[in-house]
Amino acid sequence: TLAILLAALAVWLLAVGGLRAQRLAERMTQDLDRLAHVVQRTNNAVTIADTQARITWLNDGFTRLTGFTLEEAAGKTHRELLSSGKNDPEVLERLHGAIERGESCRAEILNRAKDGHEFWVDTEVQPIHDAHGVMTGFMEIATDVTTQKRTQKRLEAAIRESSALLSTVELHTIVSVADGEGRIIEVNDAFCAISGYNREELIGHQHTVTNSGVHDRQFWTDMWATISTGASWRGE
Repeated sequence: TLAILLAALAVWLLAVGGLRAQRLAERMTQDLDRLAHVVQRTNNAVTIADTQARITWLNDGFTRLTGFTLEEAAGKTHRELLSSGKNDPEVLERLHGAIERGESCRAEILNRAKDGHEFWVDTEVQPIHDAHGVMTGFMEIATDVTTQKRTQKRLEAAIRESSALLSTVELHTIVSVADGEGRIIEVNDAFCAISGYNREELIGHQHTVTNSGVHDRQFWTDMWATISTGASWRGE
């Protein structure tokens, strides 16, 4: 009787364990299906490569971004397929060094598409390992950041132009800045030179400190009436 009970218990445990394993496998399959759907549909360019970094699979996002299909890209590295020849050697060395060591890496790269146009990507390379921890290849996910890079370059150019303009203004023009109450909060060297006051004597005071007394009260009233509306005022 005891042997029968133990055998029955063993069968029941096997059945329960098998059912749990089946449910776990079903959940894992569902997760993999969802992940595959996301990877296939994403606008990011996703590739899988072997241990030599040669492409073995790519998604539609890669084809849309680069123009290359799997048949054209298979067996090639990203460098062979997309190199623009204009990247910072230090960035390339860091990226390729990480791949050689089997490490993850992230970098911004300027690539050239199939039709010849250039585009920037923020790319991340991750090593892939099997169940035993052995590296089997790499996955690379790249995001098109061309618009952001162009905007950044325009902004940098605008800052350079503004700096040059401000330097010219500082050199040749008498400049002061005041708050809404007319108190001086900033003056340039030319203002100090022409007035004879240093910054400490001017900051926090109103421009009446340099009032010559030549202009009547109405002159200043009209000026402040214009400025207080948010309009510009010009005069001698």
